[in-house]
Amino acid sequence: MMKFIFTCLFAMLFGMAAQAGDVRFTLLEKGASYEMNEAGELQLVRIEFVSETILSDGGAIVDGTITQAGSATPVFELKESEAFFNRYAHSYADFSALDKAHPNTGYVVNIRGRSSRIEDLSLLFDGPEGEVQFPDPIRITLQQENNEAGFTRVDPDKDLHLVWSEFSKGAADPRGILDDLVFAIVSDCHGNSVSRSGIPLVMPEYLTFRAEKHVVPADSLQPGLTHEVTVIHVNGVDTRQTGDTIAMVSYNATTKMHFRTTGEAVGPPCAEAP
Repeated sequence: MMKFIFTCLFAMLFGMAAQAGDVRFTLLEKGASYEMNEAGELQLVRIEFVSETILSDGGAIVDGTITQAGSATPVFELKESEAFFNRYAHSYADFSALDKAHPNTGYVVNIRGRSSRIEDLSLLFDGPEGEVQFPDPIRITLQQENNEAGFTRVDPDKDLHLVWSEFSKGAADPRGILDDLVFAIVSDCHGNSVSRSGIPLVMPEYLTFRAEKHVVPADSLQPGLTHEVTVIHVNGVDTRQTGDTIAMVSYNATTKMHFRTTGEAVGPPCAEAP
């Protein structure tokens, strides 16, 4: 599911190089992922340090590194790629291990593309509020026709509203580059994309911290299938722009949950999905 994303993002102060046309968006993030059960209980399932890039049309990565400021040892080494979305991640057992391995300080991005490069782009994790700025864990509510829908009683013939809890740290970007973001994605048990919100800088419409819900049209739902919902709150603490590239440093909260549509499946049931 996380392939969707992306996902996201910058440099204008600090040293950097010419136009970065290969990379449209680069993101460096600390992420906490949760799963929500039918009782609304949240379980922490993953803590990560992540580097993501979205390429421009025709763009390519030749190589690249993400390093902590003052260190020559790469945190991530970016491989040669022409893929639209590229993701690298390190997972940790708890938040203290995450912060020990990757302190909330400065990081330096260097990416060599096919026709452009990003040189010594400095990004900061400390942000305006101190060390740790994870948004609160997200709770998701399913609604149809203004009523709460049960996790096993979603009517595939009606629009489905995914409503999430308040984005606790969501705010406008003081630099005016990119406000804090929300992503909402739904897929069925066969891995088919059902509905998703937009990707910034790639799609004309996408969700910011101001959004409170995402509507899944009825004609996109199939009966008798289990679906997975993913909602992500992206709290950007540093944004930059260099050439054509937008960059962001963020603390993310992600919640996943499942629901089932009523009726009989017209194709293979979920148990037979590859």
